[in-house]
Amino acid sequence: ELRKGDIVTVSLEADANGNVIPTVEGVVRSAYIYLLVLIFLLSIILVGGKKGIKAIIGLIITILAVWFILIKLIFAGYNAIWVSILTCAVIIIGTFIVIGGINKKVLTAIIGTLGGVISAGIVASIFSYLSELSGACEDAIQLSINMQTVSFNFRDLIFAGIVISALGACMDVGMSIASSLDEIKTKTKDISWKELFKSGMNIGRDVIGTMTNTLILAYVGGALKLILLFMACNIPLADILNQDTIAEEIISALAGSMGVVYTIPITAFVYA
Repeated sequence: ELRKGDIVTVSLEADANGNVIPTVEGVVRSAYIYLLVLIFLLSIILVGGKKGIKAIIGLIITILAVWFILIKLIFAGYNAIWVSILTCAVIIIGTFIVIGGINKKVLTAIIGTLGGVISAGIVASIFSYLSELSGACEDAIQLSINMQTVSFNFRDLIFAGIVISALGACMDVGMSIASSLDEIKTKTKDISWKELFKSGMNIGRDVIGTMTNTLILAYVGGALKLILLFMACNIPLADILNQDTIAEEIISALAGSMGVVYTIPITAFVYA
């Protein structure tokens, strides 16, 4: 339903007699999206102050890296696995340096986070191969039909998607562990590396519960309508799990969460 004052997009077609037939295609929503982006940025600055401004710079680095490296290079036909790893490295290094400068804490967080996201991608690749996931969902089929110059490897795209999806959570965990251990080391000069590593693991165990939930819930939210559709059709649970799309979502969620888990020991060990 349209409201008075709505701005809409309209297609115009001429019939055999030359009469123009207008058809309303949809509401123009871009203005509301721009407004929401502005509110989002202002909220970050108001709450975060100077660190909020640094966070926005990090966000800009992320958006530029995803668009100009990940999407552009994959679209040009480059290997999605290596492109996704390169994109993650640029985002991790750029964001962490902007937020924390160049020091031992930041270097540790970079190594730990990169190790975590690559681990997530490896786990996803192994189980995508074992479960014979093709990655050929409806969107992938449409992409193949409309893209004539490049042939995509959809299993590689699964890897890229999981790595990018897990990146934010892994960055959060990596910086949290590195920052905590740096604070402990500053306050306790004579602490041994074994005690420092143990402290990092203890801190990480408290983080695991919330961070793994973050990724699982994100994937469930994304597939919610599809799950409800299968239930409406009275499809048994075993058959739902065997669906290519659902299996891909589950493997993505679990592999991404494992990436978060692996970030903890890697970061703790490197700093120690």
